[in-house]
Amino acid sequence: MERILIQLLEGQQQLAARFDRLEQRFDNMEKRLDGMEKRLDGVERRLDNLETRIDGIRAQLSETTQLTKALWHRSEEADAQIHNLSHMLTQMQGRLVKTATKNDIDRLAEDINFIMKKVADHDTAILRLSRRAE
Repeated sequence: MERILIQLLEGQQQLAARFDRLEQRFDNMEKRLDGMEKRLDGVERRLDNLETRIDGIRAQLSETTQLTKALWHRSEEADAQIHNLSHMLTQMQGRLVKTATKNDIDRLAEDINFIMKKVADHDTAILRLSRRAE
């Protein structure tokens, strides 16, 4: 009977040792899980930062797109105005050739050159603005 009690006591001690080892393993697993949770929290923060940056980029892209469309529209309007001015100048030249003097023609030529320079300046400004928007 004493031998059985000793065996039971030894078995109990072995079980206690195994439980201690299991507890250590569980403690280690908990530490590892805590570390993983911290790393996942860091990843979530980084993803939140990326989402914020992407939202900002989307807003800028939308604004740039609207600006580009406005510039494109303005450029088309300017082209139509230039075409209209060119047509009007052609008509005026036709009328002037019939009735104008040399001085009148020279003065009109200067005016036409001035207008054409202004049109070219406007085209250059529109082009510059369009390039900035890109």
